[in-house]
Amino acid sequence: YLGHRGATIAELTWHRRLVDALAADVGWGMVSNWGHGSGSYRFANAGLAYTVGDWRFSAARLYSSLPQRGNPSLQRWVAGVAWSF
Repeated sequence: YLGHRGATIAELTWHRRLVDALAADVGWGMVSNWGHGSGSYRFANAGLAYTVGDWRFSAARLYSSLPQRGNPSLQRWVAGVAWSF
């Protein structure tokens, strides 16, 4: 968004095949925002990925040191599809 000065992001991820095309993904990281009065936070994620040919389907649970906005009973899940070419 307008006025954001940027950030430094460091992340460590681990990908491990479990069975056939099913794999586990785990990641840890931190974000250090640039600018005056900007905060830093830590994050982690854990999920599963399934690969079929050039396609990868994934779902992961996100964890963050930031306070959750809105309804605290809502889970922080993300799903994705990626095509490698």
